[in-house]
Amino acid sequence: MIPLESYKLLFNPFNQAKIKEILDFVEIPKLYVEIDRVGTLYLNYLDKFVEDHLEQRLVIPISTQRLAELKRGKISVRAAFHQPETHWIFITQVNELEGTITSVYLLPEEIFQHFNSVEDDYYLVPVGEEEPHNDSLAALMAPLLVTLSTNLPDYSSTEFRPVIQLARVLYLYQHADLSKEMTETLANLTLPEFLNAVIYQ
Repeated sequence: MIPLESYKLLFNPFNQAKIKEILDFVEIPKLYVEIDRVGTLYLNYLDKFVEDHLEQRLVIPISTQRLAELKRGKISVRAAFHQPETHWIFITQVNELEGTITSVYLLPEEIFQHFNSVEDDYYLVPVGEEEPHNDSLAALMAPLLVTLSTNLPDYSSTEFRPVIQLARVLYLYQHADLSKEMTETLANLTLPEFLNAVIYQ
């Protein structure tokens, strides 16, 4: 077996990376997307626990187009890691309790494949099924609306609640990889139109 320690980095390139989206969650995040301070996206997969509370994770840079294909089930998670878009792949070890990275390894693709543990049939959308495609405003809004807090500070006037809610939703949409056209459509709706579309559509 190839010694992983041979590829250990002396610095942590993910010290300012943040989780952008969790794609698969089974007790703990199995697969998620993170983003670094310059906007690079990474696909992060739970490989195994090397010891109690110490996760080993496989991490590859991923383009927005490849990520979209993955989320639609056009490619498998295995394929994403087996044919990465770069020739260098990271392996990280993360303290589960503290949420801190303890070690980072950078492996050339041909060496990494000896460590690639992703299941062959691991798809985000079951094979043969298409992810529901619904462009209605209500369908797009639904997953975001449920995340909004309804608790506003005591000094907030009741009449400002819909406005603040709208501002929050628009902010979320601008950070949710929607098309420019959909974002502009949202921004141009009047408040009654917006609420009517979301509540009654």
